[in-house]
Amino acid sequence: MATMQAAHPEKNIHEEVSNYYLAEDMATTFNAMNLVVEDEDWPPFVTCSTVEFAIFMIEMAKNIRLKKFKKHKRGIKNTSSKNQYKGKPHVSTERLLS
Repeated sequence: MATMQAAHPEKNIHEEVSNYYLAEDMATTFNAMNLVVEDEDWPPFVTCSTVEFAIFMIEMAKNIRLKKFKKHKRGIKNTSSKNQYKGKPHVSTERLLS
């Protein structure tokens, strides 16, 4: 999230981006990368410095489509009536059929 905030300083990432959608996307991407990326492709990330890796991550975060991870705020919960048979006794279907 901090990387996304650094890449998009004009947005309030913590308010606009859903952790759920982000985690779901990261999990599927991780599984796909495990299938396609070979072990010999990882050494550049192991040997780079922390600063180089942070710069790389911010550059990657600039390409994220934030709309894909937009939070969907829940609307107002509808109240239901507690007793729909108020004033009328409830009669079971079995009793009506017998």
